[in-house]
Amino acid sequence: MNTVRPLEEAKQVCPTTTRRLIQEGALLVDVREPNEVARLAFDVPAIVNIPLSALEQRWSELPKDRELVLVCEVGSRSLKATYYLQYQGFTQVSNMEGGIQKWVRKGFPVIGDANEALAVMERAPGGCCGESTPASGAQASACCDNTATRSSPRAASACCGGSTPAANPLASACCAPAMEAA
Repeated sequence: MNTVRPLEEAKQVCPTTTRRLIQEGALLVDVREPNEVARLAFDVPAIVNIPLSALEQRWSELPKDRELVLVCEVGSRSLKATYYLQYQGFTQVSNMEGGIQKWVRKGFPVIGDANEALAVMERAPGGCCGESTPASGAQASACCDNTATRSSPRAASACCGGSTPAANPLASACCAPAMEAA
């Protein structure tokens, strides 16, 4: 029988704190898709791109002995990734609130045309968790699994889809703190 592992609430940091953590040796983990990163990227020395859609297969590439700050467009996908990594045993993980949109608004360094990218981001239709709609089924399964696998107060959530971490830790990572052990 699978048991649900209780998780601590994810640590949230702002872009200013993220810059300080990077200067102190933290690794920025961008969970946006490659086409998003190509449009606008963080200009920092220590960064890796592992899209949320590939995190289940690639999480072991990340160091457990280094502070990790997870980022995305607005902070919701990276929050899921933060909980997923906590579920995998990572203890030095944080989510950057507001994502690259807040980073740009603070005037922090990026690669690409920040004004054009922000305009595109603001015009994009909301998808799962308020971000761009995933382009494929593989990407959608990491974020928008709408198959309820158990009854819970959050089962109707578009973010969580009612999946439990035991069934799919990535799909339900944003819901894990609210779930009780079975």
